[in-house]
Amino acid sequence: MLSLVFITDDDPDTPSRRFRVEVFLPFLENAGMSCKIVGLPDAFVQREICLLGIPEARTIVIQKKLLRSFEMRLLRRKSSKLIYDFDDAVYLSRKGNRRFVKILKEVDQVFAGNDVLMGRAVQVNKNTLCVPTGIDLDRFKPAKREKGSRLRIGWIGSKTNLKNLHLLTKTLLGLKKEFKFSIQYICDSRDRSLEQEGWEYKPWSSDSEVEALSCLDIGVMPLEDTEYNRGKCGFKIVQYMAMGIPPVASPVGVNEAFIKNGVNGLLARTDEDWKKALSLLLSDNAECVRMGESARMRARDFSCRVLFENIRQHLLY
Repeated sequence: MLSLVFITDDDPDTPSRRFRVEVFLPFLENAGMSCKIVGLPDAFVQREICLLGIPEARTIVIQKKLLRSFEMRLLRRKSSKLIYDFDDAVYLSRKGNRRFVKILKEVDQVFAGNDVLMGRAVQVNKNTLCVPTGIDLDRFKPAKREKGSRLRIGWIGSKTNLKNLHLLTKTLLGLKKEFKFSIQYICDSRDRSLEQEGWEYKPWSSDSEVEALSCLDIGVMPLEDTEYNRGKCGFKIVQYMAMGIPPVASPVGVNEAFIKNGVNGLLARTDEDWKKALSLLLSDNAECVRMGESARMRARDFSCRVLFENIRQHLLY
């Protein structure tokens, strides 16, 4: 019998799958735990065939999938422990909340990606642990930057979040009149309207993401203050920090907890806040470097090695 089966997205490039499941595989294997990752299709027939074929395991971890009641009963028969892991506000729709509540009543343990999500989960299942999204600090690490090169402000993320970048268009265009810098977005899809406003597109891939990030001097994470965004786990900030890149972010959700303003990054709510924050980093290279070094220190709190030790005792009975 396997120790663990992870049920997650069938797309291997999904951030949740990569950074909340696959990043822990080396530690699980070193600890003598046998594991299997099952990518669950969305199409109903293929989905049910997949679930029926899942092998028995001591523990099954359901990563963010909102399974139906009969699917949960099937998994219960295949394992002695069920864990639900989530890193987004999957409960916001009526249908999503209904399934979310039923799942949390059924599982033995919940891993929530941040305090906001944890606060919602504990209302249903008291056995909930806050588990931030982890990062491999041996892979994501500061790179040497060429002296005298033009500074680059950048963003990394998926196409579903590209709309947030439009919040910075006006500010960045204004700053270009005062400073010399380039702006780049690293993404799995391009937005032509952004490029018309001066953004350079850098295609994302799992193989090239570290190299792409290494070219940035400042990382941004603008967000509208919505219930959905307050449930985000701030992983962009973690990536920037791991690379020694000072982050500038909207004070939404966990962003305020991750960034100590003026120490390991900057928080910006209004257009004027964004202008002041970015102007400071663009005009003072020493301050930019200092914040980047402090950010790298903060990233240690999100080391996948550290997080694994925190969850290890909760994985198996």
